Amino acid sequence: MERVAITGGIGSGKSTVGDIIGQQSGSEVFNADKTAREALALPVVHKMFANYDVFTEGQIDTSKMAALIFDPNNSEQKELLESLTHPVVRTALDGFWREGQQAGQEAAFAEIPLLDKTETGTPPQYDSVITVYADDDVRLNRILQRNSDWTEQQARQRMEAQTPPIMNLAKASYVIINNGDQELLEQQVTNVLKQIKINASAARAAIYAGSFDPITNGHMEVIEQGLKAFERIVVVVATNSDKVDKYMFTIGERADIVRAATERYGAAVEVAELSGGFIAKYAEQRGIKSLIRGVRSPEDYAVEDGIAVANRLISKELDTFYIPSRGNGNEIISSSLVRKEIYGTDDWIDVMPKFAPDATTRAFSNKKLRQEWQSLIGGPDNNQENSAITNEIIQAYSNPRRRYHDSGHIVRGLHELEEFALANQDDLDDAQLDLAKFAWILHDFAHGGQEDEETSAEIADEFAYQLGYDQRSIEQIAAAILATKHDGADNSNALLSNLLADVDLAILGLNHPIFTTVMLDKYDKNMLIFQTMCLMTAANKFYKTSLIVSKFTTCPILPTNTTSRLEKIYITS
Repeated sequence: MERVAITGGIGSGKSTVGDIIGQQSGSEVFNADKTAREALALPVVHKMFANYDVFTEGQIDTSKMAALIFDPNNSEQKELLESLTHPVVRTALDGFWREGQQAGQEAAFAEIPLLDKTETGTPPQYDSVITVYADDDVRLNRILQRNSDWTEQQARQRMEAQTPPIMNLAKASYVIINNGDQELLEQQVTNVLKQIKINASAARAAIYAGSFDPITNGHMEVIEQGLKAFERIVVVVATNSDKVDKYMFTIGERADIVRAATERYGAAVEVAELSGGFIAKYAEQRGIKSLIRGVRSPEDYAVEDGIAVANRLISKELDTFYIPSRGNGNEIISSSLVRKEIYGTDDWIDVMPKFAPDATTRAFSNKKLRQEWQSLIGGPDNNQENSAITNEIIQAYSNPRRRYHDSGHIVRGLHELEEFALANQDDLDDAQLDLAKFAWILHDFAHGGQEDEETSAEIADEFAYQLGYDQRSIEQIAAAILATKHDGADNSNALLSNLLADVDLAILGLNHPIFTTVMLDKYDKNMLIFQTMCLMTAANKFYKTSLIVSKFTTCPILPTNTTSRLEKIYITS
């Protein structure tokens, strides 16, 4: 399916073009602006903008919010709002594309005013771009007619705040000129839709089908090799009715993991779902005539050859192409190995990247985090309010802008807390451990603002109150979260606060890629800070609890190339 973005500056008429496309194609057109406005109702948005004059009768007023973020002096507020709303838009858009794929559409269309903003550092969510262009004076007149209370200066300010038209034209696969001639506009749209259909059907594609529960490095190698022979791979996540109760992830979850794992390939990889039915019939419906399969041994060839013969009997034009193992070890990595042997170990989260893509690790982390939180609040089906809180937590830690403060960080910390509780049962009983877990899960909930810990503590207060925690417990949770600010406050008599502060700094003792890729990026502009942190870690100046001190007393050994990079930075800083 061709994913087509419709873009253009304010007043260019992209919504008009979207309406015409909807009429001519008979399909819904996604509206990113509408989704972004709906995201303003999120509790975290209300919390982060509580101190700004953007509310009317308890709800965010879009006009007031626009006045705030389009003020050139408020760039930080604009970036903060985008960090909260754009992931919501991206998730909704993913769902829109997915629905189009499942419906077997040749193309789906989405109106996206700010292409570079919704991408947020990740591969584009579209395969081609329709840029709607209009002259500046035409745009200005349209804006003023549509917003009679705006001054010309306000209108020009909005125009200048957006992506320059020349940049939108540079990204365009198709350009539609909209200076006022309605008949000409409709004819241009008709021509573009015809060309999109031709391009979509002409793409050379192959299907790679499997259960992918979850996707592993072995699967990724098949996809990578397949792309050397085909322009596009359609990864079909299928469900076997005989195994439906044995899957760790639902078909939708598996498909989402595959999408995340393959997003770096952009339009070259499409992910679809198939609940029952023959792959051969699905391929026939899509007009795809090639299947790819990974094979590891002569035995695999024998099995796959039988399946290929059966597929040819169902669809006589369907050919199967075999991709042999490259002998690098990935061929032994199966989904069952990752599920049963790797995920079952204590340190699975640090080992998983050797066997599966990062998207799989994140999926397991989110699953573990959901299970831990639900166990704290009484189970997954406790009530609707608790379920909403759970989903809000998972969404917060799944934000793609988070490089380190994600669900993986939380899961690592939960393991440290459990180890401490086992070794110190007299000091930390089950009730106190639950409070520590509650505080730890929420300590990084707010991310990207000036006072994240304070905001996280306030949100934790609200959640704890809603869940029926007593006042003393709520105070302990808040104090423990604030301890992760590491501002030197004396928490020597507060075990939970000391424990959370220690667990938060445990990364300084990890001999793990996360340390070098994240922590060094954070401190590489001031090596004195980094070196001081290492020395203090080795001298036990950071940690206050015995178990953490015994585990983390040295900085990890850095790779030679990293050390050279650090020395260069240190000399020049």
